[in-house]
Formats: sequence, structure tokens, C-alpha cells
Amino acid sequence: MWNLQQLDLADNNMTAIALNSTRFPPQIHALGLERNLLTNLDLSYIPVKDMYIDVAHNLITSFDVNGTSPNVTSLQMACNPIDCSWYSAEQKESAVCERDHEVVYQERSSPESFSFKSVLIRYSFVKRDCSLRSNTFYVKHE
Repeated sequence: MWNLQQLDLADNNMTAIALNSTRFPPQIHALGLERNLLTNLDLSYIPVKDMYIDVAHNLITSFDVNGTSPNVTSLQMACNPIDCSWYSAEQKESAVCERDHEVVYQERSSPESFSFKSVLIRYSFVKRDCSLRSNTFYVKHE
């Protein structure tokens, strides 16, 4: 694990990730988290230099550019409720977050024989060329 250079966790229906661990692989330089269900992103502590992070096509609604670790040199956030992308350390200094879509949450109960309920999430984008996306995932029903 200590020689890991890239980690692709795309398309896993992840709803959260903690990136504030001191146990980061020291050689890693790229983290792919695109097409998940992430709603927030904290990049305040990234211990490795020259990190590229891709969180495109998630559900991220807020992000603190100024609180981001200087080690994050490239961030891809297209097709989120908020897009604060930058592609170099210089661009990060003047990064502007844009909002331009809506998110609709719908909950549907599953048949009585199932112990899960489905949650349908739809979002569409007005300004950017992001296709309409729908995800259905199942949450344990207590």
C-alpha cells in the first residue's frame, strides 16, 4: 500500500469519505472519486504533495476553497451542485465556485417483504454539459 500512486474509487455509491488521515500512502498523487453520492468534501488535510482529486458527478453542495490543503494542486468538480474546479496551483488562488442546477430527492418505500427503502436522487444541470443522472440506492429500513 505504501507504493500506491493512484486510487480509483469511482462508481461505488459512496456517500462519504474521510480524507484527513495521517496514514495516506506517501506516493499517491491521484484520487478518483467520480460518479459517487458524495455530498460534502473536506480537503483541509492532504499530507502528500501534488495531489490530483476528481470528484466530478457527485452531489457536493458546499466546498471551502480557501480551507483546502496547498498540496491539492488539481481538483475536478464538474457536474456537482457546486463546481470549484482548478487545474493548477495558480488557478486555485483565483478559483470561483459556480452553482447552476437543482437536486431532487424522492423516497419510495419498498414492498413490505423488503427491509430496505429506495431513495431516488435526480439532478440536472442548466449551464454545463452534464447529462441528467439518476441513481437509486437502498437504505436499510428499520
